Amino acid sequence: MKTAFLSVSLAALFFACGSNASKSEQGEESNVLSETFEAESAEPAPTQTVSVKDYSLDVPEYMSEATDLNAEASLQYQNIVKETYVVVIDEPKDEFMQVFSELGLYDASLSPLENYAQFQSESLLEMMSTVADRSDLEYRESNGSRRASFTVTGTIADVPDLSIYYVLGYVEGASTMYTIMGWTLESRIGRYGVDLEQMVASFKENS
Repeated sequence: MKTAFLSVSLAALFFACGSNASKSEQGEESNVLSETFEAESAEPAPTQTVSVKDYSLDVPEYMSEATDLNAEASLQYQNIVKETYVVVIDEPKDEFMQVFSELGLYDASLSPLENYAQFQSESLLEMMSTVADRSDLEYRESNGSRRASFTVTGTIADVPDLSIYYVLGYVEGASTMYTIMGWTLESRIGRYGVDLEQMVASFKENS
């Protein structure tokens, strides 16, 4: 089993995203691109369809493949100038259900997706130092899969001066549970929030 708890991987991811945000924010102070940032169009960006393993994701064309966001991720893309990032972490569904049942964490009255999404979202919130805003979990069926979505804005302990906007998607596939996580700085929600939301929503498990 890759990880008993995806929250362990996501804890490391929180540190990684905070570190990347901090480094890029410092470098951007002397970058002339920052002067034209607000002038960019807020229209959704053109996308590229990226296929990995048994799924695909529509990623903005301005993002490129990354290798150091999270060791457990099966997909990771970024644009360090625009401060936009995304990772996908997947877990075998049967192993997730087995481990949670053995630990007494699995609620048989809920679906696998509800168990998974609730646990992951609560774990993420516990990792944050402050939470400025958050949404409720929303469930729906799309692209042939049951899924849940969740957003939260706040800070993490390692980078307390930067408020980060996270867009989470949780998908129950045929035999796999997926977490799709996109993020950017809170100050850039107006420019890139829609891109992140559409990207996370575009996740599709291949038939």
